[in-house]
Amino acid sequence: MKLPRKKIIIAVYAFALATLESKAQSISFMDSNGTLIGIESQTTQTQVKPGWKIVDVQLKDKLTRYLWGAHAQHYIDKGKPEFVVKTDTMLLSHLVMVQLKKKREYRQMRKPYLHENELTFVELKTFSISQYEDSEDTYVICPTEDIQPGEYFFTWYGAATVGKMKDLVVWPFTIR
Repeated sequence: MKLPRKKIIIAVYAFALATLESKAQSISFMDSNGTLIGIESQTTQTQVKPGWKIVDVQLKDKLTRYLWGAHAQHYIDKGKPEFVVKTDTMLLSHLVMVQLKKKREYRQMRKPYLHENELTFVELKTFSISQYEDSEDTYVICPTEDIQPGEYFFTWYGAATVGKMKDLVVWPFTIR
């Protein structure tokens, strides 16, 4: 029996996504006891609100990118948390931290595209950086100044996006 072309393409796409996820970078944070707690990656969701049509002029659609849930799964109680980042093939200098707007049921990016948001790049003027236990691709990063309480996520600037809506793979956390 021959499979339809559409089912073959979907199966190949699912295999490719699984392969990408297995090679994904990882981000953890150290709790007050020095225990590493992994932050699970999530994919942003996108809502499109169609633009108005006035006479013969079509206004732009409005995009909203958000993460479902009122808070991230992990709460961090200190303003200068230590994160452990495994970079694999990505450069640590491309890692960015973005603050989210908090809504009742979800957390929303302030602007729909990553480059339009206020980004905090992981670099020496904003973070102290050291290697983690002599590993070549794993680093301990700690902000040089306290992070204000709120909802945040880490992502890699310029990394591949997911799906036709160009959603981002992010590692969300909450500072209390």
